[in-house]
Amino acid sequence: MQYPAVPATEEPGASALAIATHGSQHDPLRQAIRMLDTASASRHPSAMCEALTDLARCLALQHAYPEAEAYLGQALHWARQMPQAADLGADLLCALAEVACNEADLIEAQADDSRASRSRRVQARARAGNWAHQAAEVARHTSDPQWEVALLLRASDVLSRGGDLDDAAQMQTRAQTLIEIAEARRTESPIPGAHLMRAPSALM
Repeated sequence: MQYPAVPATEEPGASALAIATHGSQHDPLRQAIRMLDTASASRHPSAMCEALTDLARCLALQHAYPEAEAYLGQALHWARQMPQAADLGADLLCALAEVACNEADLIEAQADDSRASRSRRVQARARAGNWAHQAAEVARHTSDPQWEVALLLRASDVLSRGGDLDDAAQMQTRAQTLIEIAEARRTESPIPGAHLMRAPSALM
């Protein structure tokens, strides 16, 4: 399985620290930074991945989307080293797509028609689409067909928001096919006691 190569860092960047100093409303962000500090001492993949993801989630809630995307990229780096890497990796790729898409939506809502703003919006849309396509590909290797469907629908939503309606429709069709196959299997040959591993829930 190939994921984007993203270097891991040990300490929160200046942007995250600056956001965390604005007041008590950012206490969850400060806690996430402390959690990352603790995880960095052991550099255990699962601890690093969880801490980086929590920090990214806090930043995304503050609309600090570029910083959130950067930390999710680092979490993806650590996820590659864990068991069930496809399950977690696909989840993180969807989160990356959603964060980049949110950034593009925010830039568009600001109605700044400058060249720099247009460039940032286009780049964010392109990254969102790239992450979404990667998520859909990695989803093929996840442990749970139901989770694959959820991932496909998340990736499809990002593509639809970015105007890539054809690819979005293809992902929705793939998801619908998986649903129909699963339903047919349950109807034809139910297996008592059979179960599938559940993957993590949506991140962003």
